[in-house]
Amino acid sequence: MTYLNKLSVALVATILILTSAFELYGKDVKKSEIQTPTVQCGMCKERIEKRLNKLEGVISSDVDYEKKVTTVEYDTELISLDDIREEISDIGYDADKVKKDERAYKRLHNCCKLPEDQKK
Repeated sequence: MTYLNKLSVALVATILILTSAFELYGKDVKKSEIQTPTVQCGMCKERIEKRLNKLEGVISSDVDYEKKVTTVEYDTELISLDDIREEISDIGYDADKVKKDERAYKRLHNCCKLPEDQKK
């Protein structure tokens, strides 16, 4: 087999593998928005994204603290949206109708708390 033939075979094999991977990837992946009305700043964003991105099944997360929305891309076979909401609550933030864990909220940095709860 010539070098060009070997290269062609390798290229075709790579394309087939990538096509199969993309087909599998898209089947159970969902993108959802979660209302996170208690996020206040960049520190909140960093804290939530870091924690969510460690969860098995979460592909990506993005917190928009100005719009108070967290967008999550996740594999529904590995994690549910309710589990993600609970994780956000466990960090100390509201997530849709799931209220923040009060003990976690009290441990947040002052700038991450609601204005009425910030120490003057």
